[in-house]
Amino acid sequence: MPFQVIVADNFHYMDESESCEYGTFDTLELAVAAARRIVDECLAAAYTSGMSAAELFQRYVAFGKDPYIVAPGASGVLFSAWDYARERCALMCAPDKAGASGQEQNGTVTPHRSFQAASHSAPRCAGNEDEPDRSEGSGDGGGKVSFDAAGVAYTLPGGASQRVAWADLRAVELVVTAGGPFAEDVFWVLRGAGPPLLIPQSANGSEALLARLQELPGFDNQAVIAAMASVGNERFLCWARD
Repeated sequence: MPFQVIVADNFHYMDESESCEYGTFDTLELAVAAARRIVDECLAAAYTSGMSAAELFQRYVAFGKDPYIVAPGASGVLFSAWDYARERCALMCAPDKAGASGQEQNGTVTPHRSFQAASHSAPRCAGNEDEPDRSEGSGDGGGKVSFDAAGVAYTLPGGASQRVAWADLRAVELVVTAGGPFAEDVFWVLRGAGPPLLIPQSANGSEALLARLQELPGFDNQAVIAAMASVGNERFLCWARD
């Protein structure tokens, strides 16, 4: 059975014109090795001295190549580039000062996939100018997300930050990987004019962010529910600008 490696571009997600065929291999093992090599090359090019695993992973999902494998009659995910990249980031980088994901503290494990489809009032447009800044909690093991009338900002545990303006926001996705329950496996992806903004579910302020996103006209709560029930390696489109 031939195994084909296709390379997509994280920066141009859902743009098939940016995908290309890398090669066809006789065995799954050879195809996986080729896909891993593509990811390794992206991580090596993105890495800088002192970078945390979270920062490197953020850069990979924003700009890196996303190889996947297809084969006639095959079902399921044959290779997850995001899962492999996360493992490699952990090996390449020093641990974040506050913990790689903030999921295991004092002998307890923070539960995953706890988003609730919160009730909300009539939707407001993405550019509402009189909205106050809202965030929640204290502690930043998974980084911190905040937002105001202008847009959304995410600060990594190491201090680096990225922002997307409401006016530029064109799509909101939930990405679920197979890394749980002891590794971060649920991520918001906010796509605007620049690099995608990747926000882990464990980020401080993520529950408030969900409530704000639900105010976007046409936000799909069923997609959120489906994502929370997913076993991993799936993307769910929650909102797109008309």
